[in-house]
Amino acid sequence: MAQIDQPTGLAQWLDRNGLSAYALANELGVSPHTIGKVAKGRCQNFNIDILSAISRRTGLSYETILAPANNLTSPTATGDHRIDTCLALQAKHMHTPEMFHKCKRYIAPNFQCSGKSYNDKRQQPVGFAEMCDLNIETDAHIVNSLLSVSWYTPGSMESNDSRCLHTYWRALILIPKETPLYNDTFVVYEFAKSINEMEPIDLPQIVTWWWDTPSQYNRAPMESYPADIKAKIRQNASIINTN
Repeated sequence: MAQIDQPTGLAQWLDRNGLSAYALANELGVSPHTIGKVAKGRCQNFNIDILSAISRRTGLSYETILAPANNLTSPTATGDHRIDTCLALQAKHMHTPEMFHKCKRYIAPNFQCSGKSYNDKRQQPVGFAEMCDLNIETDAHIVNSLLSVSWYTPGSMESNDSRCLHTYWRALILIPKETPLYNDTFVVYEFAKSINEMEPIDLPQIVTWWWDTPSQYNRAPMESYPADIKAKIRQNASIINTN
């Protein structure tokens, strides 16, 4: 009898972040077949080193990686597919020249981007076009992942009535001949309308974008990977950045 696929929490994470099993396997330096089996719920014997690598990359617990997706509530689900799509596009295009054109329809005319570093340097907020230009990265390959979202709901406010979304992102930074780095960032979005205020034909409109990258969250956890996996990651990073 053919084995029936039962997508796991890893499959859900891949879908939410617009990443294929092959791409994740390439980052981790492991077999795409193995990642595919985990995502489809077909693994019966687990390599703890690979499972640990997946957990560090995705921010998911072992249980969430392996559990059937139907039993899970995604930590990145905002409650509205339009906002989910908006965030997924940002994850895919954030540090590329395509960011402006792919995401501008989600940006309000009076958009402003600011952050803690802006305050420290007494720098004025920037518009969306300038923000996109500043984020373009040519010396490294950066893979962004959304790890969690949470609506700001003071008092008895419901999530669907809030216009303020707190998000937590992780970027995997691949630089030729260097150990890959993780960079964690908090981003707070203010939308022009809440989910309940939007009409069915509306798209979410981001009015403000505030971000912070606390130094204590910037780290290179690859050091705890097995030596063979670290070697493959460095090799893949070199290949990616020389193509």
